[in-house]
Amino acid sequence: MNKCDVVKRFKRMEYEECQIVKLEANIVGKCKKYFQNFAAIKRILNEKLYALSIYKEHVKNLELYNRELEKLVEEKQANVTKKQEQIQELESELEEQEKKDLENMMKMDHVRQSKELTETYINLQALPDHVQGVTLKDTVEGKEWEHFCISTADHTEKEIEGVLTKLIQDQSAYKEQWRKLILGELPEHNETT
Repeated sequence: MNKCDVVKRFKRMEYEECQIVKLEANIVGKCKKYFQNFAAIKRILNEKLYALSIYKEHVKNLELYNRELEKLVEEKQANVTKKQEQIQELESELEEQEKKDLENMMKMDHVRQSKELTETYINLQALPDHVQGVTLKDTVEGKEWEHFCISTADHTEKEIEGVLTKLIQDQSAYKEQWRKLILGELPEHNETT
């Protein structure tokens, strides 16, 4: 080999070494870019995983809150149903009380009319255990108050009727009304003739 061949060969080796260095530099640049991209992707993936964990926690909290709301709605619905039942009971009690009040008003009206017409006054607070009151009787000397007290537990219906007949002997038209009133029967209509 001559000198010229050796120089050519060295130049060729030097050229190839430069090409290898360029290639290495190119590979290093690409690796650097790859690792930068890989790090960026890894960072984005970590951010997304963190965001996903936050969303999962938020969804878990929402599901828990939703269950609590459903439970609350069920409790409120049960409470509303219970209140509606109570309202129905109260309405029926009110209706019953209104009927009783109407009966009492009719009875009181009957008592008032009977008292005015027969001049016989009874103590309503003593009813039904006792028939107690006063009646105004015509006597030779004028009008006179006569007191009476009948225990409904100690007397039979006939005995009470006998006492009433004696008390209201001059007002026989009202005897039946007083009997019904005292014995707890409300007349169908006021017979105050």
